[in-house]
Amino acid sequence: MALIYVYKGILLLYGLFLSYETRNVVYAHLNDSRVIGICVYNVVVLSTIGAFLALILNTEQYEQLYAALSVCITIPATATISLIFIPKVTKSLFTCV
Repeated sequence: MALIYVYKGILLLYGLFLSYETRNVVYAHLNDSRVIGICVYNVVVLSTIGAFLALILNTEQYEQLYAALSVCITIPATATISLIFIPKVTKSLFTCV
C-alpha cells in the first residue's frame, strides 16, 4: 500500500511541476495551470484525509470506512472534471451563439 501511495504522490508532484512550468503560456486556451494547481491541491488534501481515515478506522467499521473513502474519491474527481471542463464548455457554447 505504501508503494502505491509513493507512486501516486510522485505523479501528483509531476503534475504540479508541469502546471508550474506552463503557467506563462501565451495561448489562453492552453493556460490552465492555475486550475490544474487547484485540482492537484484538492486531490492531495482529500487523499491525505482518506489515507488517514483508512488507517484509524478498523475493519469492523467497514460501512463508515466505505462511506468516507467513497466521498474522498468522488469529490476530487468531480471537482477536477468540473473545474477543467465546465469553463471550456460554457465558453464554447456562448461563442457559438
